[in-house]
Amino acid sequence: MKSESEKALPSSFVEGALSVFAVLGGSRSVEKIFLSPGADKKSGKIAGIIRRANAAGIPVEDCSEEFYEEHSTSKTNGGVLALCSERKTVSCSELFDKGHPLAVLLCGIEDPYNFGYAVRSLYAAGAGGLVLPRRNWLSAAGVCVRASAGSSEMMDCAMYDSEAEAVASAKEHGYFVLCAEEKDSVDLFESGGIIGSAGKILLVIGGEKRGITSEILKSADLRVRIPYGNDFGCSLTASSAAAVLGFEILRMRKEAGKNLKTTEKK
Repeated sequence: MKSESEKALPSSFVEGALSVFAVLGGSRSVEKIFLSPGADKKSGKIAGIIRRANAAGIPVEDCSEEFYEEHSTSKTNGGVLALCSERKTVSCSELFDKGHPLAVLLCGIEDPYNFGYAVRSLYAAGAGGLVLPRRNWLSAAGVCVRASAGSSEMMDCAMYDSEAEAVASAKEHGYFVLCAEEKDSVDLFESGGIIGSAGKILLVIGGEKRGITSEILKSADLRVRIPYGNDFGCSLTASSAAAVLGFEILRMRKEAGKNLKTTEKK
């Protein structure tokens, strides 16, 4: 089993029944699936993976316990691994051209689990596009896909070299730029009229340490802060903030009668 430090290293192995099922036919090419000696091939999830892999012509092989231990990060993944290609991505312009009602730019998140949990919450809240720095946690496939419950594979993903250029591209495509920021901001729960009536939104969330650059904050159409119920001198984790922001945007839009489905151009 990999050590904690090794889990964040680049890896082409995706693990766990839910994660492997998500990458089959998703944004990565699956080269081969491995089953550990302890894998229950008759269980619903693994049996479904085997059927789907067979239909796609993807080899399914038994592997040794040593091989499984070397390439897995968890003892609770059901004994299934998939060897995959790198994550397929598009340019920022291509992503924004698809017209996702909610796209998210994540920056400065320093923990792969926190990253994966944030992506899981955002996808569940309706986000369809993910905009990331070129150096990001998607290369640590085993942790990222598993922590996001496979949702990282279900979103269109674009990479940027410059945050400012990514935000500028969003604006060119008619996106309303919404930043999560404590200073010079409005209460999230009191901004329903603005957010609910906004069209396509690019939500920008920074990590707990680095946060969002001043250049991006200046270009935001709106800055919002999450109000606390108690005096609390610390910030929320990026994953917690993502859950609050994502579902509050979903609620506000439902109240405003906004359609959350992607209006992708043909």
